[in-house]
Amino acid sequence: MTLLFASAPFSTWQLADQLGPHICILKTHMDLLEDFNRESMLRLRDIAAKHDFLIMEDRKFADIGQTVQLQYTSGPFSTQLWTDMVTAHSLPGPGILTALQQASRPEQACVLIAEMSSAGTLTSKSYTEATVKMAEDFPDFVLGFVCQSRVSHNPGHIHMTPGVRLDASGDSLGQQYCDPGCAVTERGADIIIVGRGIVASANPEEAALRYKKAAYDAYLSTLSSK
Repeated sequence: MTLLFASAPFSTWQLADQLGPHICILKTHMDLLEDFNRESMLRLRDIAAKHDFLIMEDRKFADIGQTVQLQYTSGPFSTQLWTDMVTAHSLPGPGILTALQQASRPEQACVLIAEMSSAGTLTSKSYTEATVKMAEDFPDFVLGFVCQSRVSHNPGHIHMTPGVRLDASGDSLGQQYCDPGCAVTERGADIIIVGRGIVASANPEEAALRYKKAAYDAYLSTLSSK
């Protein structure tokens, strides 16, 4: 299960440490934190090592190769230094992956945005298919996809489904939710991405455990149905 943090710095580190045993990837939006610095970066890496989870900065890179490479390696966030993977749009073409891969360590990866969970998204079927084709051309760098369905038949691709919430409904800004069972059994998610369902909960750790159990139970049900 992945978890999105978009809260204040203190609670971010506190929650990362509290929930670390229950997640496989921490999905961050560090540009929402006002005082992110090198000390913050090292602290987050230490927490990830302690609990054995990976860090994915949800940067959604979407520019020409040279610009993206500079955004990735420099600036106030120096994303390349502290992440295990980043997200990117396929819209600019394969140059964006070439640029990111050139600047990455061998163990780092990219996750492509193939589909989105917002109402009215422009990620059409042909766009998604082109995104998957682009991923196939970078087998050593593209880990998988953020998506709403099983977009690739390649068993090496990881499918991460966002917009997962136990009380599935939506919000006033176009977000559309599905519950963990639907994400795993109907949409083929390998990993569920949970944000407000945990972060906005009165007891985040208890909420994380509920999501973890719901997703795992759904996974077991797919095995029994085969």
